[in-house]
Amino acid sequence: MNKVNSKKFIADYLICLKERTTKIKTGIDWVIYNLGIAKNWTPIRLPFFRSSDIKDFKFKTEAEFGIDIAFINKSEKELIIFVLKDEALNNRNWTKNNFDEDLRKASLVSIDYENFNINNVRIILCYNRDEDGNGITLYDSLIKQLLQTNSNIMYERWNLTKLVDEVEEYLLTSDLLPQDLSGILSYICAQFQDFKIGSTPWNNQLVPQWKTFINKILTEKPAEKNLRLIPIVLLIIKSKLKVDNEGTPSNEGTPSWIDLVEWVMIKIWSVYPNLTNSLKNIIWSIWINFYIIELESFLNFNKEIFLTEHGFNSKKSVTGYLIPISDSYIAFWYVGRIGIYSLATQDLLMKTNYKDNKERIDNLLMLIHNWIKTCIDVNPAVLRPLIDLNHIELFLMWMALYQGNDKNKIFEWLLLLENRLIARRSPNFQMPFIEGRNNFELVAEYAATQKKPHGFVDDASYLLLMILELSFILPNKERDKVINNYYKHLILGSGDDESKISDDREIDLQGWQPSKDWYRKVFEKELNDGNSISTGNFKNLDDTNLTLTERIKKYIDESTQEFSNISWEIPQAAYILACIKNKSPLPPIFWRNVIFGDINKEKKSVIQKNIKKGKKKG
Repeated sequence: MNKVNSKKFIADYLICLKERTTKIKTGIDWVIYNLGIAKNWTPIRLPFFRSSDIKDFKFKTEAEFGIDIAFINKSEKELIIFVLKDEALNNRNWTKNNFDEDLRKASLVSIDYENFNINNVRIILCYNRDEDGNGITLYDSLIKQLLQTNSNIMYERWNLTKLVDEVEEYLLTSDLLPQDLSGILSYICAQFQDFKIGSTPWNNQLVPQWKTFINKILTEKPAEKNLRLIPIVLLIIKSKLKVDNEGTPSNEGTPSWIDLVEWVMIKIWSVYPNLTNSLKNIIWSIWINFYIIELESFLNFNKEIFLTEHGFNSKKSVTGYLIPISDSYIAFWYVGRIGIYSLATQDLLMKTNYKDNKERIDNLLMLIHNWIKTCIDVNPAVLRPLIDLNHIELFLMWMALYQGNDKNKIFEWLLLLENRLIARRSPNFQMPFIEGRNNFELVAEYAATQKKPHGFVDDASYLLLMILELSFILPNKERDKVINNYYKHLILGSGDDESKISDDREIDLQGWQPSKDWYRKVFEKELNDGNSISTGNFKNLDDTNLTLTERIKKYIDESTQEFSNISWEIPQAAYILACIKNKSPLPPIFWRNVIFGDINKEKKSVIQKNIKKGKKKG
């Protein structure tokens, strides 16, 4: 199992920092100051004046005799001096950037400090850039010379590797952040440890504060330092996870961690179109080397939930019909992450080199297929969509089965899902039907009281329309059976003997066309724009001689929207994640591209490329 390379992310951030603090405390000097505090050292010389009012903040503009920052160690017997540089240690910088001069000046320090009995001095040259052999030789030669004059002084050299090690061990806390951000993150970390994911405090307090905090870092056109700071923030949050006796994050804590990571992921893709190519590469690095790896680790840690019979059954103290509601909520949350991981990993492997990674892609598709197939067989919770937005997770389940070249399972699954939904169509059944306006609170209230609350909508559905469209991937006979069954039993509410299995209301199949700028807005907020259009349940088409299947296909042809502005440079998994997080419907182009071919001929989607094998064999 891969692990996030925390050292690499820390190094990338430290490299971006200047030697000296300007405006807000955020330089290498600020890092070393907080590192010293973390080591219980007492600061006695700072490169800045401490002040409670950031607006009136003043800075020391010149180093004092080569000393950038100094501490007294915990025993109060040793004076520790830092000579800081944000340049590489090489022959050119040795004199140009005062490596030689500052080290010599620092060596002249007096050890006569009031109230301290100093026995020895340690001078540390610390730089957050590269080095070469010439630079190291110059340093070693100077130190050898200085020791001949004063053998009581000890010298150390902290290169970037050493600095990263020190930060990772002592300062992977909110104090590593710029001063204007550290207090906010510290407060969020406390909430992260106290609040439970999905709870009212989590949704109404922590998540809004977290999003505001990330927005403060990632402005419309963030600088490189801001982008490099994002993985640091996430690593600090992760360090607050509750762990078991072996140090493994607890099963309860891990989904909360993934939730916060995902809010960051959709934010980085929202700023992506505004960036230069070099900054876009940083976004890809965070997506690939942080999110995908963390998601893979999370899913592998929890894989038994998918493969165990009734693995999603609630162990919480909920009662009555709230239990299946809770189980299904959790099940669809997990299934969504399987689908996102699958598509995101495929996208990565396709971009790298499809031919070289073909075997890895095939193995991934088979793994995800087997997980989803087994999950359907042993976990009825995944057959219980609660809100219309669960069409996204159903699409991802369908995608996993299709990419596993398992149309027989798709057919079986769709009929099994229909049977489960028929019972819920009845007004006397205890489980409510799919809520059309995506209000989980109304679903829970309905299940708890067994009375339909005001505002509960169950007579319109985008989800059922999607299922009818998904069935077009099946052979004609199976496709027509699925379409006719769903239309008669669920949409019209009729039994096989023409008797009513529900009240007289039909379910209005609702189509949706997103706005032209959907691809930007979806990363920013819940979308209420676009056009929601009733299909009229396909009764209003001109040609009344068409079969139901032909009517649906005609509707699809006439309503398919071309996305000429959408950026397929952004991975489809990111769009899908944004839809799930921001509670926005997924445009039908995502499954229609798979079933009927790419609408935008000039830009093939990753999914469409990757299912060619399935089409040939299927």
